[in-house]
Amino acid sequence: MAIRVSADGVWENSTGYTLTNDAPLGIGAWSSVHLAIPSEDRRSISTRAAAADTPPATPVGRSAQGFSKLTVSPPSRQSAGAAGGPPPQPHQQQPGFASLNSVKTGKVWAIKAPTNKTAQTVIRAEAHILSRIFSWRPQPKKPDYFVPFHGLDPQTGSLIMDALPLTLDDFINEDLATLQEPSRSTLVAQVLPSLVTHLLQGLDWLHHEAGVVHADIKPSNILLRPSRPAVTAAMLQRRLQSAASFAVGASLAAPSLLRSTADALNGDVSSPEKALRHVSFTPLYTDFSAALSLRPDAPVSAPSSGDTDTTPPLSPTQAAGPVDSTPSTSTTSSPPALPTPSPIAAGTWDFLAPELCRTATPPPVPTPCSDVYALGITFLILLTGHSPFDAVAQGNAIRRREMIRAGDAVAFAGMEQRGARALREYVDVE
Repeated sequence: MAIRVSADGVWENSTGYTLTNDAPLGIGAWSSVHLAIPSEDRRSISTRAAAADTPPATPVGRSAQGFSKLTVSPPSRQSAGAAGGPPPQPHQQQPGFASLNSVKTGKVWAIKAPTNKTAQTVIRAEAHILSRIFSWRPQPKKPDYFVPFHGLDPQTGSLIMDALPLTLDDFINEDLATLQEPSRSTLVAQVLPSLVTHLLQGLDWLHHEAGVVHADIKPSNILLRPSRPAVTAAMLQRRLQSAASFAVGASLAAPSLLRSTADALNGDVSSPEKALRHVSFTPLYTDFSAALSLRPDAPVSAPSSGDTDTTPPLSPTQAAGPVDSTPSTSTTSSPPALPTPSPIAAGTWDFLAPELCRTATPPPVPTPCSDVYALGITFLILLTGHSPFDAVAQGNAIRRREMIRAGDAVAFAGMEQRGARALREYVDVE
């Protein structure tokens, strides 16, 4: 894998890849996310796809700057040139796209592509934070707190990461929401202890070792990696197969972790609910587009030259050690500047700590404490199935924001019947 460190401390990865589909996994304010197969792992890609000279046509074309629009895939690294021609037909293998079979046999990447020129700035800043995190020493013995990062594509300005099949938000709304009580309670009680422990440990490492505040923790920014590799592969496969067409706005359905787990057991269970006790996954933080550093940057080092794996080592041989945060005794050195949040990337209202909702100049800055608060709201949503502010707000945005500013999320969650029952079951609210 060809990775170099840029002058501004970003891992840049020039490895080629082929997109698997024109339908995005997801669309955000600054990016769209697509699946791809790195060139080293294109064992099942058709000859036509591998030898493509031009990127696949898209319904709306490319912008003049080469950045993808919200519903358009990023340019394929297997080719360079402007898109054109008629839109591709559904269910047909397109030039420049990897075949679905490659998902089963090769490593799958998620390509987070900027949607415009402003978004490119946001994504490069995110790549800088991730390069710092993945270069840091000492790393945990098994650094499983963050979605593996493979660098920034210098050609398209896209982030390259491991592809994972679902978010915690998908699990809450696609799996837990379909279960009847007490099955839902059984599954929540099963996954909650390890999920809470792992996410808290990861957040502690992020704050105290890497010196980074995430600033946008929520269920959709926590990806789940199923413990069974076959489940991961099957779910990625189904996400691709769910795209019925390449029409503008096409999306990929989130498959059920329960059903995929049941299928992986080779018919040992007859329904998804019977697979409850077999559901297991590792939660990983993702989306550092709003993140900020708590202390001056340390040098970022590239993976060691002897590493031939497609995944950069998380503890590079020449990685920099932690920055000493002890104040300097020198009378000539000035104190480090306070971190400032991104002027264009920000957090999400329901997860904002009350102190971040103040109107002030300069605006309040996210802190490790506000990250912990956001994670607490995330746990509440897992327990109750919805935001703690839903029941009382009743769709009134002004009321909702005043509730968020009040900071009493547990009390608000308990005002709704299901929330009150969940709190009595899992939390000591006496």
